[in-house]
Amino acid sequence: MGFASGSLKGQGGKVAEDSKKKSLEPGREILQAVSLKKAAEEMELREKRIKEKEEVLKLLHGEIDNRLKELTEVRNILDKLLKEKKDKDGERFNHIIKIYESMKQEQAASVIDKLDEKLAIDIFARMKDKDVGKILGFIDPQKAARITEALSKFK
Repeated sequence: MGFASGSLKGQGGKVAEDSKKKSLEPGREILQAVSLKKAAEEMELREKRIKEKEEVLKLLHGEIDNRLKELTEVRNILDKLLKEKKDKDGERFNHIIKIYESMKQEQAASVIDKLDEKLAIDIFARMKDKDVGKILGFIDPQKAARITEALSKFK
């Protein structure tokens, strides 16, 4: 009986252990279920935040597109105004050139000799070559040389 009772005792211990495990398993299952539920809720929360951020990004993207359109329109307006200004400046400059071309060479040379060299070069660069030659003859020789040198690089 001792063997049988020891064997039963051993089995009884195992049964008790199995019974403990079985009684703990529902608790573990509940913990796992709670843990999974919590993980699922966290995932849903993350997804919600991501969707919110995506919406914000869409709005920002739209605002950027609108701002880009506005800036493009402003640039186009500025380009148009700049072209108009250049055209007007060109017309005024052409008018000044015609005035110098219609003046007597000595008189034109006297005025151009007093101008800034860069301006004189710009004027001569747009004048007819024959008129430039006649006027340069009446300008200070050193200034005429510098203007001629600059004109050789200009054209």
